[in-house]
Amino acid sequence: MRSDFLGDCAQFRDLPEALNDSQYLIPRLTRGQLRRAIEGPVAVGGATMTPQLVNRLLNDVGDNPDQLPILQHALMRTWDYWEDLGTPETPIDVKHYEAIGGMATALSRHADQIYKGLPNDRSRYIAEILFKRLTDRGADNREIRRPTQLGELCGVAEAEVAEVVAVIDAFRGARRSFLMPPAGVGLTETSVIDISHESLMRNWQQLKDWVNQEDQSANIYRRLAETTELYEQGKANYWRDPELTIGLTWLREQRPNAVWAERYASNFDEAVGFLQASADAREEEAVSKERAKKREINRLRTFLVLLGGLSLLTGGASVFAFSQQQKADEQAKIAIEQKKEAEDQKQIAEDQTQIAEAQKTEAQDQKDIALAEKERANKAQKEAEEQKQQAEEAQKAEAEQRQLAEGALQRAEEGEAEATRQAGIAREQTVIANQQTEISQENALRAEAATVAAEAQALNSEILADSLTVENLIASKLNFKALLNAIELGKDIRNPAGTSPYQDPVRSELGLQATSSLREAYYLPSYPEKNTFPGHTGSVSSVSFSPDGQTIASGSSDGTVKLWDRSGRELQTLEGHTGWVLSVSFSPDGQTIASGSDDGTVKLWDRSGRELQTLEGHTGSVRSVSFSPDGQTLAS
Repeated sequence: MRSDFLGDCAQFRDLPEALNDSQYLIPRLTRGQLRRAIEGPVAVGGATMTPQLVNRLLNDVGDNPDQLPILQHALMRTWDYWEDLGTPETPIDVKHYEAIGGMATALSRHADQIYKGLPNDRSRYIAEILFKRLTDRGADNREIRRPTQLGELCGVAEAEVAEVVAVIDAFRGARRSFLMPPAGVGLTETSVIDISHESLMRNWQQLKDWVNQEDQSANIYRRLAETTELYEQGKANYWRDPELTIGLTWLREQRPNAVWAERYASNFDEAVGFLQASADAREEEAVSKERAKKREINRLRTFLVLLGGLSLLTGGASVFAFSQQQKADEQAKIAIEQKKEAEDQKQIAEDQTQIAEAQKTEAQDQKDIALAEKERANKAQKEAEEQKQQAEEAQKAEAEQRQLAEGALQRAEEGEAEATRQAGIAREQTVIANQQTEISQENALRAEAATVAAEAQALNSEILADSLTVENLIASKLNFKALLNAIELGKDIRNPAGTSPYQDPVRSELGLQATSSLREAYYLPSYPEKNTFPGHTGSVSSVSFSPDGQTIASGSSDGTVKLWDRSGRELQTLEGHTGWVLSVSFSPDGQTIASGSDDGTVKLWDRSGRELQTLEGHTGSVRSVSFSPDGQTLAS
């Protein structure tokens, strides 16, 4: 028995006592014993080994718990490689040892060689299923052998007995005893197949990857099976993303079956049905969302029809702007009468707000179009500059032609005519380039002007929408919210963002309307302050009323909790936290106060200020505390 499994024996009655009476712990070999174990078999085989290789093997063995089987395998592979070279007169050396991958990778390379040498993909798939079934990972992340009957292996791989036996034989042939029973032992469906030694699980990289994949696959299936049981009990819903996508990918790629699943959970068919039902529910939800999206598009089309009417309305508003200022006092009287019709006007104002938002969206689209035009203008300017550069290069070519003409006297007249023609072309290209440069600059100016106009239109649409919102809130008697919105409206009028600094982007009639809304909201009845409780030396992060409404608890960054009456008189100061008090809460009977702090604790106090208990367990800040309705449980 491996020594790392001895502790597990304590789970069984009388087994630890029996082991104490009978066990003999095999000690590790000394360096001298290892040397004899290396050199002895080589000498019996009639060969020699260089001292360099012996020392290399001794150093490579180290403290590896699998030292003997790994050493045995490395020596066997090195001997085979040396023997295949057909040079018996030369000693076995380091080069032969390194050729097989050394002690670190010899076993992994050998196993890979067998796996890749299987006749087809079907056989390699069976090998993967075979080794995944024969290995497992325990709760302590320790590799475990899982001896399994051949019939079960065939069921998991969905293969015939002959197919699986052929793969097993490949891994238990001569000098490749990776699986048990050994070669020559006949196999039936009841034969138990096992890995020959745990060292294969720790040193074959492909098998380590398979173990990781199997562990992940098993975890996904366990979660799926548990959720299926909870769903059947009415305690869980269908899976949603990302769990649903992970589950469907697992089902498609791993291709599990009921035989495989029996090791982890027995409700495989129900779990797969639950997974498919979750996928169907997601598909139905997607169809519902698509229908809702189409309804939203139809609604927006209706708003666009109303948008044309609003454009006519905003054009007429500029004509009556001046007269509206003169009739401001008269409108104030009318406003009193309009309050009686607040409910009807509220609906109209909301519709106008939606139309204004649509107009704002259209203005933003026009702004995007203007930016695109500006980009095209910049591109045209760049092309003009390239043509201008081509013209300059043409002028340079003309000069070179002129030099050639002067050097070739016999072709002077022809060269001069060609040079003149080239000069004419260059001048024409220069003129064209200059014209295109001017055109691109004009396009850029027009694009910039269109951008400014679009920004101004968007700003005016936003101011109109905000003005209507303020008037709607006033008509609904939401005075404080109307004042807050009016203040933001005033900021937009005073400091319009994203517009030209050389002109006022706000149309006069909208400015007057917004100013009138701001003035009306400003003179609405105010909200007097009830009381102020000074006393904390830091920021107040949480307050809570007692159930009877007569006491107030406050928590502060100064690390204290204070109790006050409604008049503002300080009743108690609760000290004990070493960090910021982030949350306070009264129990339902009002006799206990809970506080949560940045120091990671929850404290309970009575109303006299006495600390009742400190609850520890959090590793971070406690940001909230709350009693259950019966006062018996506290959540933090």
